[in-house]
Amino acid sequence: MDASDQVVFLLKAVLYIAPVAVYFLALGLANSQARPVLVNARADFQLLTLVFVPLLVWPIPYLVAYGQWWGLAAGVMLAAGGFWRLLPGSTSGWVLYNVSGEDGWRMLEQAVAEMGWSARRSGHRLEVPQAGIRIEVASFALLRNMSFQVVSSGSPVTEEQFDRLRRGLQRQVNRQSLLPSTAGGCLMLLGASLMIVPLWLMSRHIQAIVEIVQQLLFA
Repeated sequence: MDASDQVVFLLKAVLYIAPVAVYFLALGLANSQARPVLVNARADFQLLTLVFVPLLVWPIPYLVAYGQWWGLAAGVMLAAGGFWRLLPGSTSGWVLYNVSGEDGWRMLEQAVAEMGWSARRSGHRLEVPQAGIRIEVASFALLRNMSFQVVSSGSPVTEEQFDRLRRGLQRQVNRQSLLPSTAGGCLMLLGASLMIVPLWLMSRHIQAIVEIVQQLLFA
């Protein structure tokens, strides 16, 4: 493997590993805060896509190298279609980080109650007939987050309803006072461990990097 091949290999490793490492570091930081963190579901999905998209596009260099342009075009179209199909709407819901399942349910129910809406909990959803909506709740205990998806039971959810509910949830979040969680520390440790890999690879191929830089500067 010559110097250029080593640098290409290094760039691929950094491209694939570094975003995932940063993602876990960010999750660990969020789970180490004094209160939960509320994020719009659409923004959360977009950030998650940016993190993991390098893992999805790894076949592209091989397709280009072998001239498989039809496969490349089909893959890009499929990926773009899947992204737009899965992309949540701007008023679809939120993701709440640094929270246990019961605490997340309690904050949601209190936010709805403060708005003067009656609600009933049914399985993994909160029915709010007065507002004509239901809120689908999913919990991921390992990462200490919960997702709240606002679904209309009749007419579409209005931006006013969505914004009122968001403000109510944010007020509940601001009232919390938490100690740093064990999960936060573990996630930060995992992110730091992953970040070591590209740094280690850079140290092993530093001579190849220097040679490529010299060629670029003094060619």
